[in-house]
Amino acid sequence: MPVQPAAAAAADLAPFWQGLRQRIVAPDSLSEGAGGTAPDLPVAPETAAYAGILGMALVGWAMQLPNDRADVRRSRLYNRYRIASGWRWAVRLREAGIETVCIKGLAAAATIYPESGLRAMADADLLLRGRDLGPALQFFLSQGFAVGQEPTRHSWGFIGDASAEPLISPEGSNIDLHRHPDAWPLHKGLSTEAVMAASQVCSTMEGEIRVPCREHQLLIAASNAARDLFDPPSLKLLIDGAFILMRQDGSGTALDWQEVERRATDGDGLRGLRSYLSLMGLLGFDLSDVPARLRSGTSDPGAWLLRSIAAELGSGRFGDPELDHGLGHKLLREVLLSASLRTVLWRNITRLSGLARPNRGMLADLQ
Repeated sequence: MPVQPAAAAAADLAPFWQGLRQRIVAPDSLSEGAGGTAPDLPVAPETAAYAGILGMALVGWAMQLPNDRADVRRSRLYNRYRIASGWRWAVRLREAGIETVCIKGLAAAATIYPESGLRAMADADLLLRGRDLGPALQFFLSQGFAVGQEPTRHSWGFIGDASAEPLISPEGSNIDLHRHPDAWPLHKGLSTEAVMAASQVCSTMEGEIRVPCREHQLLIAASNAARDLFDPPSLKLLIDGAFILMRQDGSGTALDWQEVERRATDGDGLRGLRSYLSLMGLLGFDLSDVPARLRSGTSDPGAWLLRSIAAELGSGRFGDPELDHGLGHKLLREVLLSASLRTVLWRNITRLSGLARPNRGMLADLQ
């Protein structure tokens, strides 16, 4: 898929995406608060839709809204609180002798965002070895955590092969323990040991944590977004990827695309990775550094579907009844954009089996 010219891409995208792309590509060229919405003016409906998924902190940064807007300030403070809480428990786990790597939002906030508070957080994802799940559970229970149950984790749809039930603290911290970087079969190409071996130490306000290298961060984000079938909640993962692509590490080193491709292939995630990267291009981000073989072509079976998804995400029309997708459409996304037919069959057979034998969860036998 050819890279879109900047003007052509911007013409079809909501102002939010135009602003976000400018801030990621050339963050120092724009002054904070210049040209933004005045503090006393309402946010456009499309912007409010993005804020509902991404948080007002990131939307305000992209749209150059003044930092002293009450909704922007609240969002930044809330994000900082949730992120700092996750980092703190990662540090405490390490101090208790349990090795852990912060993944997903915790890693992204610490390494690729210009300010940690821009990354919205639902829960804190911590990767640890399978043998350490029991000790980690006992540690958290001793600190007052309880094993929670999310409404969506019922017999149908909850596979739970990679992550455990959420652990909730009395003050509301939400910890999600992972034994694999993401759902089956990513760990066949990117194992927990591989992530830990290549992980890097990162300093935070709560102490030193370990985070995946950039290649592994990208693979985990792509796998997670593909598993979510590129629905609106995956927007933050697409933005994570855009930051990873646009912000090289301190030495200016580009991504090792050979490693990314090899691990994605071994983990049956190549289709999802290509869709993920191509969707970023359709949303206006520069893919010139991405090998052509890792981008979807215009003749690919799912190319039209990717364009449709990009139009929906770019318009901010989330929750529009006209865009309501049924089971058939979701299955089409899964087959054409997310994974191989083998993986799709395994996942859906596993979901069906949950109707007869509900998944008790990874922590059930450890309590």
